[in-house]
Amino acid sequence: MTRLPLPEPRSIFRDDEPVIQSHRLLPGAKLPRFGDTGCWDFNGVIYRPVNQDRANSRLRLHCLGPRWNLLARELAMIWLNPRHPAVLAHGIHLRATPYEVNTIRTRIAHLRALAQFGTDHRLPDDITQWSDEDLHRYVDHHNTPGTSTATDHITVIRSLHQFRHILACGGREKDPWPGLSVHKILDIPRDAELKTPVVTPETWFPLVRAAWTYIDVFGPDILKALDRWQAIQAGFYNGPIAEIHRRFAAWLADPASRVPIRVAGDPLGTINWTLLGALVGRSPRKARFFPAHSKAGLERRRVVERLAAEGKTQFGLLPELAEVERPDGSRGPWSESLQPQQLHFEAVALRNACYCFVVALSMMRDSEIREITKGSIVEHFGTPAVKSTKRKLDADLPTKHWWIVSPVARAIETAEQLSQHPELAFASVPGYDPDTLFSSGDALVDFVRRVNDQRHVTGLDEIPPQHVTPHMFRRTMAMLTRDFPGSEIAVGMQLKHVATRA
Repeated sequence: MTRLPLPEPRSIFRDDEPVIQSHRLLPGAKLPRFGDTGCWDFNGVIYRPVNQDRANSRLRLHCLGPRWNLLARELAMIWLNPRHPAVLAHGIHLRATPYEVNTIRTRIAHLRALAQFGTDHRLPDDITQWSDEDLHRYVDHHNTPGTSTATDHITVIRSLHQFRHILACGGREKDPWPGLSVHKILDIPRDAELKTPVVTPETWFPLVRAAWTYIDVFGPDILKALDRWQAIQAGFYNGPIAEIHRRFAAWLADPASRVPIRVAGDPLGTINWTLLGALVGRSPRKARFFPAHSKAGLERRRVVERLAAEGKTQFGLLPELAEVERPDGSRGPWSESLQPQQLHFEAVALRNACYCFVVALSMMRDSEIREITKGSIVEHFGTPAVKSTKRKLDADLPTKHWWIVSPVARAIETAEQLSQHPELAFASVPGYDPDTLFSSGDALVDFVRRVNDQRHVTGLDEIPPQHVTPHMFRRTMAMLTRDFPGSEIAVGMQLKHVATRA
């Protein structure tokens, strides 16, 4: 008698079932369906944290074979909808809060690694046929002894046992590590030191000082130059050239007019003719008003050069900039020239300085800082505070108040002035689309690089090279509080922990 092949396993979830049933949906959301085997894209479907990019909201499934693909979709469906009726009907009771999409994305990546391990070691395509020793070898392959690098790998494997009654493949009948905690499996001491490194004092202090100098000393010039350039652009004239001639004559007659030059200390030969044309209303996209190849253009240049020879010059957009002491002992403006071309880089540096200062001195998490909206500086019980949404470990997303010092409030307000986003304080700067976001880690790296590259002009102290990430700052503040005399009192008085003292 011919034996017929067994039918393919069927999932308890329907192919036409939406994969999001436990989240608040965004307007106009187009939900992925369980039967979609390629990619589940949650951008525009549910809220995506500000400090995460679009790729973190996609579950990529297309590179998995049919059995692994179905398993990945089922696991994702369970983690996204822990209170799904079919899950509860099979006696599986999970926490009510669904997992973050980025967490599930990471776990699906671990499942992908598990499938690849099976292919490399010629194991059955059906993971239920793997032995416990196969899974132990997999974890050993991905683990660094004494660390938690394989924690999520173990979580994914154990879920095959935990969810065995609702997985189409039947899951695994036994836990590969019965009765053992992750710490025991990976041989991690429970009292081990925290793995998060601190920012060394040699890096911390010049970094914070540089951030505050940018905010307090350079910031007013940068903001003023941005306003000036926006006003110049608003005054561009596209009509007959006669109006530009009239404006140029009026500019020459004004005793307050200054010739914009490119580099401080060399007024002749470095005139920014493009910017000067913009000052009298000529858009840089139009034909030049001071061409060197025409008689009229050369005559206008000679008039301007005589004015520059009289000392009526300014460095770029502003007549004067704040002065600083430089490493060579000289004193001069903090920027050689604040031209429109350089203004963008300084605006980014100022935004990064604001972020650096807030993450260093507020004790807020990166996600909380990035959620700060414009107008969030308030007075809370008579003390300056900032409102933000607490997302970590709190599904209710409460609005929290963090007590802050006045310099932190100023940093946030400065970031607000730069932000092109309609709501967020920390976002894109002028010249970028309002929805263009940035990486917090990259902001720190770029700021350190900017400070060290320009310190011969800005006079800032050199910041020693060290790998610095946002999550290191909270522990660093705790370390400084412990090690530096008087720090505990200062921190207690000015940060959110004042609540317990009060």
